[in-house]
Amino acid sequence: MIECTNNGCNQKFTLSDNHPEACLFHPGVAVFHEGRKGWSCCKRRVDSFDEFLDIPGCASGSHSDVKPQAAPTTTPAPQPTPSTPTVVSTEAGVETFSSTQITPTPDAAKIAPKPVLPDPEDPADALIVEGSPCRRQGCQALYRSEHSRAEACTYHPGNPVFHEGSKGWSCCKKNAAEFEEFMKMKGCKTGKHRFCMTQEEAAAAQQAQCRHDWYQNRVSVIASVYAKGIIKDKSSVQFDDRTVTVSLSLPSDKKYHKVFRLSGPIDPLQSQYEFLSTKVEINLVKADGATWARMEEDEPEVGRIQVANAGKVVHK
Repeated sequence: MIECTNNGCNQKFTLSDNHPEACLFHPGVAVFHEGRKGWSCCKRRVDSFDEFLDIPGCASGSHSDVKPQAAPTTTPAPQPTPSTPTVVSTEAGVETFSSTQITPTPDAAKIAPKPVLPDPEDPADALIVEGSPCRRQGCQALYRSEHSRAEACTYHPGNPVFHEGSKGWSCCKKNAAEFEEFMKMKGCKTGKHRFCMTQEEAAAAQQAQCRHDWYQNRVSVIASVYAKGIIKDKSSVQFDDRTVTVSLSLPSDKKYHKVFRLSGPIDPLQSQYEFLSTKVEINLVKADGATWARMEEDEPEVGRIQVANAGKVVHK
């Protein structure tokens, strides 16, 4: 069988089975920036390398055995600037602050690889589904039968290292310039395959990353946590004097949980929330009517804001 060379496919095919919709792949290039990983053709970004490899293709077409011409790129790091919430809009006499922050980027030469943790192994009594891939980095084996558990696995126990166009593993000295070459680098350690997720991996896979922003008037702070398909009867928002706890149940068994430690006191009995189609909107009623310079106590201060009678936003 022929191995497909389209980015993100990793499938083998025969000419008789190939057709215009046989392959799901990424037409873009790999993008690694500040610990986040993804493809230039997709908006999705993930933290771990395993999650990056599992990002489904965003385009369909025929399988190919032609090496992609485009080389992966690394997004240039921004210049260090103070970390401040971004003002999104100033409509209706209020300002909306985004949770997106810009943080200083340390010199690339000073970035150390993540520490290598002990290699976990599958439990002896684990039930493994046929076709499950080995979760060790650099191994492409699939589980076929109990015999697969006894086969030798050649893998990389370290972490991916991407620096100035060079790609490699923290456990190896060998580097590659092309992403395809990096993916084919032979492992430097031999052990047993691992087909099961660890408890930490399973928990991380269920955690959803949701954006939030906020604005305020004289009476309330209105916060929004953006998430589609919220399962209302399994989700909740709880209020306390200085905290609000948001727990959301989402499609595909995803979960979102965050405790917002507020910069000012609120009235828990008067505060309310509403689940909408794309977000949960939270109305935090101020206990003292004071203007908030930040929503969370550990956020950088953006200046005191007061909504004037004329509906204008005045910065103090």
